[in-house]
Amino acid sequence: QSISGLPGNNTNASWSGDGSKLLFQSDRNENWDISMYNFDNDSLVQLTNSAFNEQKPVWLPDKNSVVFVSDESGVKQLYSMDLATKEKKLLFNRKIICDEPSFSNYNSMVAFAGFEENSKTWQIYTYDFKYNNLNQLTQLHANCSNPAFSPDGKMIAFEYFPKVENQQNSIYIVN
Repeated sequence: QSISGLPGNNTNASWSGDGSKLLFQSDRNENWDISMYNFDNDSLVQLTNSAFNEQKPVWLPDKNSVVFVSDESGVKQLYSMDLATKEKKLLFNRKIICDEPSFSNYNSMVAFAGFEENSKTWQIYTYDFKYNNLNQLTQLHANCSNPAFSPDGKMIAFEYFPKVENQQNSIYIVN
């Protein structure tokens, strides 16, 4: 059963914690926007509609908010949107190119792929909201992406993409 509605590429689905809603990104308006399908009332709502690309939506745990990647500032950064007010703002204010957000179940920390300027690679970072602290977790000579917290929030799994030709990608874990 298709729930994405109108034509276009529709990707990066993310379930709400209670399973009643599904976020996804769609390019039906010639750039990426975030939409939400509500299973309770069988409705589809477009959450963003701008000239910018808004992608990779995830739910902010225990909140009525979503987080996504947007190029509104000229580079990819993480934004949040309160679903009640539709207010959109930077998730945190740091000068780092961000992609692929993932939250711990305890919502005080986000993990993401961040572009490391010196090595010109994507590395795994965390940002702790409680202490306003940005940490680079990996310093590998390869691209790292798609972080995923363990259920207890103590480990993060991520994809490792070596720069060496013919070497396979791997899944790594970091505490």
